[in-house]
Amino acid sequence: HSWRGEPCRARPEVVMAVLRELGHPVERVDQAGGALAALERAAWQTVVPPVAVGWDCGLVMVPVRVVADRDAAWRAELTLESGRVVVFAGRLFELGAQAHARPDGVDHAERQLCLPVDEVGYHRLRLTLDVPEGERSWDVTIIAAPTRAEPDRGAAAVRRWGVFAPLYGLRP
Repeated sequence: HSWRGEPCRARPEVVMAVLRELGHPVERVDQAGGALAALERAAWQTVVPPVAVGWDCGLVMVPVRVVADRDAAWRAELTLESGRVVVFAGRLFELGAQAHARPDGVDHAERQLCLPVDEVGYHRLRLTLDVPEGERSWDVTIIAAPTRAEPDRGAAAVRRWGVFAPLYGLRP
């Protein structure tokens, strides 16, 4: 998708260049399909992303990718930047499935873990699943950010100005 959110097509040589940068030795167009399938497989084997973002102290959505027909107990321990710890628990089948895929012939589902976060900051989430193989855990950095930065309005507040200059946008 383009920066406007519209579907767009990439030329084959661009796709191959991106795949090479991601570590796949693609030299011919007919090799791209295998590399793309490997990327898809790896994405579905990544149970949770390393980072999730929530806005304005609301719900933070953490995608959890698991085998679709396996239910398991889950426990999420959220350690807020302030040090406060909040614990959530439930079962995978109670979480809504948002997407499905079949990497290597095994049905997978992306379930959404919706966590209320009431503090702005950088937080740590430890997700534990009680699967038949035993307990498995993953860590996720939760970034709870405001959509608008408000200046300090205290008695000693000083109006400060700054310049945002995205240097990557400059052209020679």
